[in-house]
Amino acid sequence: MGTLLDFKIETHNLSFGNTDSKTIVFTTAYTTVPKITATAVNEVGSTSSNLNVYVENVSTTQATIRISAIANATVHVQVIGN
Repeated sequence: MGTLLDFKIETHNLSFGNTDSKTIVFTTAYTTVPKITATAVNEVGSTSSNLNVYVENVSTTQATIRISAIANATVHVQVIGN
């Protein structure tokens, strides 16, 4: 296990509209596959609180974020790795 200084953390805010998936490219390549969390943001008048968020196809350079239905939604993504 590395020290805290060995880890990289980055965030992404994804806006969904007429699609249910988006691919994010990490700002830097990781040496191992990073851990990712993704959360739909509940905005006033939005149905995003009824969405499931899935993280798929994770590699050291990118990942696909998918939501359970096509919706106008925002998803906050955190990528943590080394």
